[in-house]
Amino acid sequence: MIPGWKVISTSLRALLLSCVVLTAANAQVPSPLGKVTKLAGGFRFTEGPAWDGTDSLYFSDMPSGAMHRWSESDGLTLVRRARHNSNGIVVTRKGELLFCEGGRRIVLRQPDGEEKVVADECEGCPLGMPNDLWIAPSGILFFTIPIIKSNQADRYPEGALSGTVCVVSSDFTQVREVGYGLKNANGIVGSADGTRLYVADPRAQKCYRYRIGADGSLSDQQVAAARFSDGLTLDEHGNLYTTSNEGVRVFSPAGEEIALIETPEIPANMTFGGRDGRTLFITARTSLYAVRMNVRGDFTTQNNNESLK
Repeated sequence: MIPGWKVISTSLRALLLSCVVLTAANAQVPSPLGKVTKLAGGFRFTEGPAWDGTDSLYFSDMPSGAMHRWSESDGLTLVRRARHNSNGIVVTRKGELLFCEGGRRIVLRQPDGEEKVVADECEGCPLGMPNDLWIAPSGILFFTIPIIKSNQADRYPEGALSGTVCVVSSDFTQVREVGYGLKNANGIVGSADGTRLYVADPRAQKCYRYRIGADGSLSDQQVAAARFSDGLTLDEHGNLYTTSNEGVRVFSPAGEEIALIETPEIPANMTFGGRDGRTLFITARTSLYAVRMNVRGDFTTQNNNESLK
């Protein structure tokens, strides 16, 4: 044995371990601070979770045509039940609900319950079935329309848009198609500074990242996660959260998978909320779940909640 090798090896090992700890800290690896907890159940298929910035989470139970609100103080409350079900939801700064409706349109619901249609066509074409949506800091609204399957074609008018992304101007007067390079379009979320848009493409088994232009146009398509996902959300470090059969998978800004949060049921979507922004709410089949995290959500733009900036 080389004299002093044991001492050198021990020191080297300590140095390597410290580097691993520093690397993990610098990577801001997200992890649960407790167990995934069931908040409510008995639903048919939950989707579209949206935090209101104060104390309530809104979500859809699609087959039931119901939208619910959950809060720690009041528990579960029915917000609306309609012939056309809701799907993705966002809450505006004014406390309004913007949501995708199964009646092939985007709807704005005032706090007093009054509703109006924001969009039901795009560049003269009727919408397919809008799925999910996100509001940029500029006020423009992006929404996805999944592809119309051949066995569903008779449910839609001729020429209905599908498998793409549309953008609505901040005054709701113009609707344009901006999606490209997609085989399908499903979950959607944007970056904290409003310059990047993320879109899940289940058919391509990828999630893409785009650069957002001042007019809402998209460019510079890149793969953000090379896997299937339904819903999407972001945390404060730019990590992308995706859904899988095993639970919520998290990808770093470099596209590397860095965490798996196992869930009792297959998740459809998720969003951050809670008074400190560290609760991850997960809609998964028949239930609504939550788990405390060591990171905050990306509230600079997510749902435009000023109180969590």
